Amino acid sequence: MDRPKNLTIPLKLDAFVLNEQVSSGGEKDSKIAPITQPNYTFLQLKDGLIQHDILDHVDLHNATPAKSNSRLYDLGQATLRRNRVGVYLHWTLPRVYRTGSGATPSGAKQHTERRQAKGLSTSSNPEEDYASPEFRPLPNRWLVIRTLDPNADTTEPKGTSIKPVDAWVVESDRLRSIDDDDLDDADLQVDISPYITTNKQSVGKINLEEQAESFIGLKTPAASWTRDQDITGPDTSQRVDLTAVSSSNQIFLDYQPHCSNVFSIVDTFAYDEDKSLTKATANYYVIGWHKDPSQGPFGDLGPDGTTSRGDRLDALALALSGKEEGLPDDITEWLNSKDQAQVLCHGAMYKVAWDDSKWPANVPANEASHTLLDLMPVTVGTTPIDSLLAYIDSHQHNDSETDDEKKLEKDLHCLAPLLRAQDEGVDAQRAAMDEVQNWNFARESGGKHWYFQSQQGKPPQEPPYDQAEAIEQLNEAQRARDGAAREIVQLQWTMFSYWWRYVSAVDRDETSFPVNKLKEQVGKFRDIVTEQDDLIERLLQDKKSFPVPPQAGVLPEFSQPRDPTLLVAGIRAGWPDDFLDDLRVRLDNQLVPPKQKVDPTPYCIEKLPDSLQSTAEALVQEFIALGKEETEVPTGDPHLPLYHDHGNHGDPADPLRDQWGDTQPWAPLFLEWQAEYFHIPWESWAMSGERKDQLDTNWRLGIKPEVDLQKLNIQDTRPLSGRILLLPQPNFSLQAAIDQLFNSIDPEILNKYLDEEQQQEVKTMTYKLPFLSAPLDGFTDHLLTLVHGTHIKPNVRYPTGTGYPQEGLHPIGNAVVGDFDEAALGIIDISSELTPYGALLVHSTNDDGDDGGLNEKKPHPFKPVTHGQFRFSKLNIIDKFGQSICAIDPRYGHEDEQAVFPHLSAYYEPQLLNKEPNLVRPPRAGCEGHCEFSQVPPTVNQPSRLNSTFVIHDSQHLDQYAYWRPVTEWENPIWGWMVLNYVDYGIQVFLQDGTFYREVRLASPDAPQHTSKSAEWLPFAPPPERPHTEQLDHFISRLTEPNQNFLHDFLRMANDFLTLASPAPSAYASFLNSLVGRPLALVNAGWSLELATEATTNHADLDLDTEPEPPIKLTGGRNDNIYDFPVKFGDITRANDGLVGYFDVKETKTAGDELDLTKIYTYYSKDGNPDGGNLDYVSSANIPKLSAFWLNPTDYNESTATPSEKAKAYTQAWNDKLHVIGCIIDPFLPITAYSSILPINNLRLPNWTWEKALQKMTAFFHLGPIVITDDVEKYRREGKVLSGDYNLGNEQEYTTLREQAVGMPALQTGNWAWLQPYPAGDGTDGQAEYKPLGLGRVDGKPKFQPGPYTAIEGYLQLREPIVREE
Repeated sequence: MDRPKNLTIPLKLDAFVLNEQVSSGGEKDSKIAPITQPNYTFLQLKDGLIQHDILDHVDLHNATPAKSNSRLYDLGQATLRRNRVGVYLHWTLPRVYRTGSGATPSGAKQHTERRQAKGLSTSSNPEEDYASPEFRPLPNRWLVIRTLDPNADTTEPKGTSIKPVDAWVVESDRLRSIDDDDLDDADLQVDISPYITTNKQSVGKINLEEQAESFIGLKTPAASWTRDQDITGPDTSQRVDLTAVSSSNQIFLDYQPHCSNVFSIVDTFAYDEDKSLTKATANYYVIGWHKDPSQGPFGDLGPDGTTSRGDRLDALALALSGKEEGLPDDITEWLNSKDQAQVLCHGAMYKVAWDDSKWPANVPANEASHTLLDLMPVTVGTTPIDSLLAYIDSHQHNDSETDDEKKLEKDLHCLAPLLRAQDEGVDAQRAAMDEVQNWNFARESGGKHWYFQSQQGKPPQEPPYDQAEAIEQLNEAQRARDGAAREIVQLQWTMFSYWWRYVSAVDRDETSFPVNKLKEQVGKFRDIVTEQDDLIERLLQDKKSFPVPPQAGVLPEFSQPRDPTLLVAGIRAGWPDDFLDDLRVRLDNQLVPPKQKVDPTPYCIEKLPDSLQSTAEALVQEFIALGKEETEVPTGDPHLPLYHDHGNHGDPADPLRDQWGDTQPWAPLFLEWQAEYFHIPWESWAMSGERKDQLDTNWRLGIKPEVDLQKLNIQDTRPLSGRILLLPQPNFSLQAAIDQLFNSIDPEILNKYLDEEQQQEVKTMTYKLPFLSAPLDGFTDHLLTLVHGTHIKPNVRYPTGTGYPQEGLHPIGNAVVGDFDEAALGIIDISSELTPYGALLVHSTNDDGDDGGLNEKKPHPFKPVTHGQFRFSKLNIIDKFGQSICAIDPRYGHEDEQAVFPHLSAYYEPQLLNKEPNLVRPPRAGCEGHCEFSQVPPTVNQPSRLNSTFVIHDSQHLDQYAYWRPVTEWENPIWGWMVLNYVDYGIQVFLQDGTFYREVRLASPDAPQHTSKSAEWLPFAPPPERPHTEQLDHFISRLTEPNQNFLHDFLRMANDFLTLASPAPSAYASFLNSLVGRPLALVNAGWSLELATEATTNHADLDLDTEPEPPIKLTGGRNDNIYDFPVKFGDITRANDGLVGYFDVKETKTAGDELDLTKIYTYYSKDGNPDGGNLDYVSSANIPKLSAFWLNPTDYNESTATPSEKAKAYTQAWNDKLHVIGCIIDPFLPITAYSSILPINNLRLPNWTWEKALQKMTAFFHLGPIVITDDVEKYRREGKVLSGDYNLGNEQEYTTLREQAVGMPALQTGNWAWLQPYPAGDGTDGQAEYKPLGLGRVDGKPKFQPGPYTAIEGYLQLREPIVREE
């Protein structure tokens, strides 16, 4: 066997038959899309030419019949374009050529190592700019081979001069201009492909006006092609640097009409001059290589390097065939070598049946079209899995589904609760639906926060004052710094918006923007970042303040709603099921040898470089052998090529993946959609709870029950549209979720849903469930007057170390216009992904003349908050060859005859009105009972977050901004404890640390008023220093009001809560439930709604004469119309929520008297007080409302202040935005905040805040008078008096006076103590002190002891905590 030399990389080759019949299907059949190429004219900086996207939507209005389709017919001449009829070949480049590599400055060092491993350019400078991702050069030479039998029965006409073997060479990088002579007779849509003329030599010389006239791609008969090595003299042909992204066209690699003679060709079966075969069966083979070997994946290797060929394979996710079985020595030697190696890409397609007058026998696109139209398997959900489960839950099985698919859907339905939880990575099934709602939000960094390092499992220790001051300064500086840094990014895009609106303006002379002012703003924010960075660095270097360096953590993320996810079931994805796996490659000595070699001469192997010819010949011999059905599985070293198989999950009865099998390919590539959005007035929404097949109520903003949307006659409508790339991830994410679920869930729990056999079926059959899924990209951006698309950008970032004469960020020459100099364009950097509407809507807000001359203003196009309903007006799925299926008939005049009725996940379901969906428009005639609208609940259309924190009074800065401040990591926010004493029918009050304070008891109606409140501290001694109990005293005063109504209501509320509360953590599961209730903590907590950056504004140029009604704002002054969002705290329907009730805060606050105790807002004991009074039941009428805020760091940047003072002012202003309430909570459970506009927010006490306090609390009860036979200890006897820091659990410190035991026959245990009162001091001041006495062992039999007997009264105390560790 020959020694290995070159590596072979497999390609997926597809063949598509196009003839007049294929383009003339019925109404429900698929359509053939006319060719819509990217128009690079739109890159020109002229107001009449510049556009938001170089690629228009595919126009299918005249796709049928064939004679009206411009792809097949010359509409001017009404003649068939014969050069476009034939077999279209397209090869899919593997992932190794599609993945780029980029990094932020902070990751540059590690990124350099990864780039070296992958063979990408690197720099010795660790601070090099890697922000621009680098992509590997693509193979740019292709040999395409076709074989057929001219005399076969399948060939017509027979006996022609067509060659049995024919070949062509494709030069993918060949650049030509429309003025070139050799393009005079070219078909500009089929023979060449539009492209941007970028290469290393043209840097800084790009002429935008020439882009619409530049094309790449050249197909030449191989026999007449001169290979690159044989060209004499200089090569005068122009070339482009070809990578996966250099075309600036997202679908360039995969959409055949866009890459003609680059990565695809059309075979017309022509012979002689103007003749073509009408029928034939052909085999096709493609071999690709790099003209420059150094650009290949192994081209940079050398003996002096550190990377071996095997290392490179691993870095590129390439798996050598046979590696798992053990490799022979020669292959191991090849892998260990560090020398350069070359690669050949190859792909095959066998038995392609061409017939110019018939459809192929099987057309999956037609089947998909019928499925879409007949079953309408469209779903709108939050995630692919949520959408899929919503579809399974709501649809009925149909005849087109296989038994396996029906069974799998049933199994997935059973797994739905676990899958929804698994989708978001949570463990608690009860929180699954909450997490589905949370997953509808994208996250971005919330900023950094610094903490003192502490031992794991240990409570944080209060630091010395100077260290506490230092960490406070550090976090204040970090908050100000992060706030400024976020705004800089926003201002960068604002500069781009100004630039775009200026260059696209109809009249630039009358268009101006505050460019210089924006420059100044950016400069101020950058100064703040630099200033605060310096302060942070100085603080971190201060060893006195930080003997141990603090630990960096993160604050909660900012969130922004994701666009709705669209899922179309019943339609298979177009990507191979193993596309994301490591690609299986082979060395040239692992190829399948033929039984008998054939003459390779007709295959033009000699056109390849000399170093590749032997490998190419071996590939051709394999191609011929496999084409002759020599399908015996080889033994030994040879391995069958990838795609000469059924894939990972294919049916063995189906053809191999490289066999055409009389089946037209169907590879959905992108989806184009259009929707009509109706903006429902904000006043029509309210917080409401819904429960649909869920464990708990789902709280969200919905339409008020009394609102009939159709009666509103909403005119605030907007057309929205977008293009979705159908990438391979959704199917694989479902499989990954199922695998993770089965690996992480307890088998006993899993078996309750599916038995082991069903679990195995789900694992093996998931890939068989056909569906397409992707988010509706651009949905929200349109409402923000932003546009997705491929467009001109003012700057270009050249990769580092790739041979370009300049590197980093540079403006293009044409972009420097007006006030936009290089400094202004430099501010933009790369923040130019989205374009502003600009002049897109000019005159669109004018009066349309239908208002009777009233000239009413139209609604404003800008929507800072989404709240409405939408329906689809277009839903087209287009595959890689232009086959299209349409949910709505695209022909002119037919658009309004059909509608899409999607399945909806719970998040997007409209509310009901009179048992029917409450919709903005009535159902179409004949469609009653169907819903074409999806409802988008209110969501803020920019990153924001619901801050939540426990707070205390900021007593150190009384003259500053805020009364409250968040607690530090070592501060305990609990200001009191309440424990229900069932024996005494009262409440025992404890301090923060568990020290008993006093007791409140229900007194009989005729008892003296004071008897309902015990003296402070008794039966224990007061603590050495009196703590601050002012707020607790105010609360106790409320509980002890003479009529005792408040105390009755409080007890009812607490009892109702404790009845419904979930169990405590397992470590604290043992409560004395028969004696006392679970301790309830008293805390103050605050929430605020913060925007990550300044509130977004309109980016559409509007006619000033007809300025539309202004939208409601997110932020503003007192006179502005501002959104205020309801935020609901707690929920009675969720046992895992810990909020019992809460108080409002007083308008005028003093330390210790901050809470308005007149009313408790609660969900409990509604029946006890339904109309208010002491308890006010939480409802939509009294839910707190929050307005969004954003703090401008420059407002706290006085020139005379130090950086630390500026940061402190900024932080205190942030604190002042907190909406604070006083809360009664279960310490084990979180306070849950529901806003609907943001992810559900949980605020939970750290464990250490309650662990020690609960260990100190004990249960004790009034008892007496009782009669005992022996007197207690003598009066004034010296003994152990209960101090303020008592701990009866400590036997050494607090032994009871056992020789003076109190005998009680009902309590024969050593765990109880009798607390006996004695006069304190000299007994003259009326005060008492208590001493613990033991309990004697007394049985129930009478002993008739001599008198005198003694009557005593005191307390009976259990010498164990009321909450015990297990």
